[in-house]
Amino acid sequence: MEKFRCRWCEYDADLIHYHDKIWGTKRETDDELFEALTFEIFQAGLKWATVYRKRDGFKRAFANFTIQRVAQFDDAKKKKLKEDATIIRHTAKIAATVYNAQQLLTIQKQYGSFKNFLDVVPPENRIEQLCAYFKQVGKTTAESFLIACGYLPTQHEKRCYLYTKSEEEKI
Repeated sequence: MEKFRCRWCEYDADLIHYHDKIWGTKRETDDELFEALTFEIFQAGLKWATVYRKRDGFKRAFANFTIQRVAQFDDAKKKKLKEDATIIRHTAKIAATVYNAQQLLTIQKQYGSFKNFLDVVPPENRIEQLCAYFKQVGKTTAESFLIACGYLPTQHEKRCYLYTKSEEEKI
């Protein structure tokens, strides 16, 4: 029997895998959370598939999303990234990724980890706090990040095999 999924992932094996196995699941490490946040930032204004297909390039370019390393990227490294065709070459988003890594170091000092920060901040304040701490993070990006990382419920279409009746309460 064929499984029906949300339309945004149909007919694309990578997106089906993301939809079925990754989207809406808690990330275990701060580097994984940083990766998810970065992908949401780069996705703003683009189709998710565009960013997701470049994930290997992003991982290589941003030191496998190792916060400590990205926080040390200097202007020469940022300039080199603007020339890297394996990623999306958006000057402000590249700069924001480095800035956000630096902010994450501050959060880690204060809260022990980014994950602790997300767990400690009351759910009704998470979006506001993400917008306050990070560059290129508005309400929609923050909300998408929280959904992607399991801090807000996913919003599957009614036709999707992962949809549950409680989805109606989430909208």
